[in-house]
Amino acid sequence: MLSQPDVSRSSSPPPDLSAWLTKTEVAQLLGVTERTVDRYVGDGQINRAYRRVPGRREMPVFHPGDVDRIRTATVEMQPFVMPNEPAPMVRGALVPAAGGMGWTAGRRLLLAPAAQPAPEPSPLFVSIEEAARLTGLSKALLHRLCMGRLIPSVRDVSWKIHREWLDTGLREIHLWDGPAK
Repeated sequence: MLSQPDVSRSSSPPPDLSAWLTKTEVAQLLGVTERTVDRYVGDGQINRAYRRVPGRREMPVFHPGDVDRIRTATVEMQPFVMPNEPAPMVRGALVPAAGGMGWTAGRRLLLAPAAQPAPEPSPLFVSIEEAARLTGLSKALLHRLCMGRLIPSVRDVSWKIHREWLDTGLREIHLWDGPAK
């Protein structure tokens, strides 16, 4: 893999590590995370040594030649540029390659409709807090209606109101008939 041996914690005289790079510098140069730098070391692609820092733990540093080799071997990401002309709207048709030279199956335009996730079913029972939010009624009123068995509800840890009643039965209950006539 590498012509240079791993110099991490060896007994031979240490090389001059002043020009070696820190993990953060390597990650920035390569455009990767520090975890990926650790993977490169684990794979043997980058040599690591430890630079002594007075009063602190030894700091891992990485061979600059290995970093340059990986950077030159890595293809840079190219930004995506939208084409000026819209693509033809034909399902599965072959379209001309860039520059009008030949046809390629890699440029197929597949117009499948986007899959919409199924809506989550509403729960059978809702808490008093949720019912108050959905109906605009106060939590205290809903609690009294549950206690008096005036609305379909169950007592679990707390009162739960039947969701269907919120949708339909709320119109049938007369809480207040207006001012006295």
